[in-house]
Amino acid sequence: MTVAGSVALPLVGLRVVDTTNAPSWSSARLLADLGADVIRVERTPRPLDPLAATRHVNKRSMVCDDPERLRALLAHADVWFDSGTSGLDPAAVRQEQTQLVVVSSSPFGTTGPYSSFVGTHPVVYALSGQLSLCRLAGRPPLLPPGQLAFEVAAAMGAYVALVAIWNRAVLGEGDHIDLAIHEAFIQTTDTALPGASVRGDSRGTVAPGHPAFPTRDGLVRPLVVSHRQWTALRDWVGDPPELHGDDDLETYTGRLLHPDVMASIYAPLFADTTTEAICEEAQRRNVPATPVLSPAQLLASEPLRRRGMFVDTVVDGRPGVMPSGYWEFDGRRVGFRQPAAAAGADTDAVDDDLTADRSPFAGPRFDVRPRAGRGARPLAGVRVLELTQLMAGPETGKLLRDHGADVIRIESRAFPDQSRVFGGAANMSSQFVSINRGKRSFGVDLTADEGRRLVLELVGASDIVIENLGPGALDGLGLDIGALRAANPAVILVSTQLFGGSGPWSDWRGFGTHARSIGGQTWLWRYPDTAADFAENPIFFPDQFTARLAALAALACLGAGQSSHIRLSQADGVVNQLSELVLQESLEPGSVDARGNRVERGRPCGVYPTADDDGWCVIAVRDDADWDALVAAIGQPGWADDERFRTESDRHRHADDLDGLVASWTSTLTASDVMERLQAALVPAAAVATPFDLLADPHLYAHDFVQMVEQPGWEPLFVEGSCFRSDHLDPAPPDPAPRHGEHTRAIATEVLGVADAQLEELVRVGVLEPATEPAEAVSRPAV
Repeated sequence: MTVAGSVALPLVGLRVVDTTNAPSWSSARLLADLGADVIRVERTPRPLDPLAATRHVNKRSMVCDDPERLRALLAHADVWFDSGTSGLDPAAVRQEQTQLVVVSSSPFGTTGPYSSFVGTHPVVYALSGQLSLCRLAGRPPLLPPGQLAFEVAAAMGAYVALVAIWNRAVLGEGDHIDLAIHEAFIQTTDTALPGASVRGDSRGTVAPGHPAFPTRDGLVRPLVVSHRQWTALRDWVGDPPELHGDDDLETYTGRLLHPDVMASIYAPLFADTTTEAICEEAQRRNVPATPVLSPAQLLASEPLRRRGMFVDTVVDGRPGVMPSGYWEFDGRRVGFRQPAAAAGADTDAVDDDLTADRSPFAGPRFDVRPRAGRGARPLAGVRVLELTQLMAGPETGKLLRDHGADVIRIESRAFPDQSRVFGGAANMSSQFVSINRGKRSFGVDLTADEGRRLVLELVGASDIVIENLGPGALDGLGLDIGALRAANPAVILVSTQLFGGSGPWSDWRGFGTHARSIGGQTWLWRYPDTAADFAENPIFFPDQFTARLAALAALACLGAGQSSHIRLSQADGVVNQLSELVLQESLEPGSVDARGNRVERGRPCGVYPTADDDGWCVIAVRDDADWDALVAAIGQPGWADDERFRTESDRHRHADDLDGLVASWTSTLTASDVMERLQAALVPAAAVATPFDLLADPHLYAHDFVQMVEQPGWEPLFVEGSCFRSDHLDPAPPDPAPRHGEHTRAIATEVLGVADAQLEELVRVGVLEPATEPAEAVSRPAV
């Protein structure tokens, strides 16, 4: 551990070589942000366009087309990120250099039916199951702005690399990890597999949206989830009698099904008021609402600049602005320290060290001291406490549990997790099962002094505390960072809220919907012929993405022996994921706009109808070679001779005509036929899979990705398995999620040493909450 400025960076001493291609650049960047020494090796120099300029921050750069020189560099490294373009065989290198952790990232992994597919971002995203949900009624599914799937998978790659470093300390040797980007992203698609297990095939169903409403000077997006928030909204508008008497309006789902009623509340309330005034008043009243910002508005936002969301930089001599990074440690930003180096800037220095038989990596190595014994998972012996709700916090704990940590949920019947459905099957939703599988539950009344005391005793016996409650909620419970550190000076606290702990909006409440709206993603993810037809309503991003960043930072600090309060802002998660677009807008104001389904530079690029019932496919031509292959594959030689389509610029000018011809062809085939025919010709194409399709996807089954959890009350229920193959890492199986208080007695006795008589008294007075009888099993048809 060392200090950069005034921020302790936990991964100093971790030595990383990066030879990945663009989809996986961020894996090494994330480790570099946390202090690792990363050397980016390119075989041929690449200009620093906005994507490279944002993904190579904090790295050194070497140009080297000599595989043996690269092999010599790897002999000094701990981690090697590769995408198969380095000129070396990762498996052979691993056999020679047993200390090395190799993470090989590819769109679909190196085995399975899709392993040879051309895996551009539209292809991976289409096959993930999420694209099918991102649409409005009567419209085709809409591809996201940026590289959503690639960035999420890169975060998982960074986390798995660090887990493998822990495992190296247990086993005494490194690992070779074959990471499938496709599966790494599916793991974060809002528990798609368990949802499909329950709902079945919902093809053609368009989920109700979370619309934005015009203000005097912009758009505001409200979202009322809880009964308390609904009451606050009713009070705001004078509690009119027409909002009473309809039971549907008392529930979140019911309100979604009555968009006209909600619009009749919001539209007149917002119309004649400024965006800023509406949001401030809404937040004061505990009604979650935020502005919908364009990239230009994002960059111009004074509250966001004041919280340190952006940093000035220079790209090819031009001044620009980019997001500053994902984390805050003890109130200070961790992320951007130096701009991306020009290609080859460090080649001579690295070469000199290798020639002199010196390591190009300076200083002592990153040293982890795990508690796991040989044969155990690498995080065995690590204890994690959760005070969490819904997704981001519980998902962080799940990632740690998957590799051996003992994760204990602190739960109260008075304030249940909103993913627990009391009165439903086993008193939990399928989403809850997926995110909380294999954890333990400690039921306790946190409003009681004795309950808080017991929780603080648990903190004293733990390593990490995770919370994603509302701003200030821990303070109100008497469990602020000061109290936690008094109980355990070495504790690591991980907090994730809409805005973290800094800036004028730090006390704002909101959900993923609001993070996307503030972060520019919503404004860009719309049909370009409209001002406010947003297509990302059904997703929960960035919750599970933030969880990967949280688990990575927590594990880094634990490995370094560093006690930190790690904060992650959901809004920062969105903005940084779109960092190349933010930088591009700062360099060329007005250049970043909604592009619809034409997200790739080549044409045709789009989502096209197929002969299936509500079926769709993606085709995303990149260049002239793809175009020639497309024309040959579909047997339309006349297209090549058509003067409208002869050059790439011609195809851009006549994109609407071209899309019409492509749609006429795809409409005669199934989505699978289009995918197989074009992929055989190496043209990027994919069927738009639904979540239900994932349950029978042959590639996922070849990788044993679809797994069944034996959860009482939810039989069968399918969940996501591992997104990688490894020589040594074997994530924990999908054990059932806990009933409320299922492990209260065991934890009180085994961890806290509570005597039997005292335990029964604590239960009698309601301080401790053990499980009640389990719900009867609910039999469900096999899928």
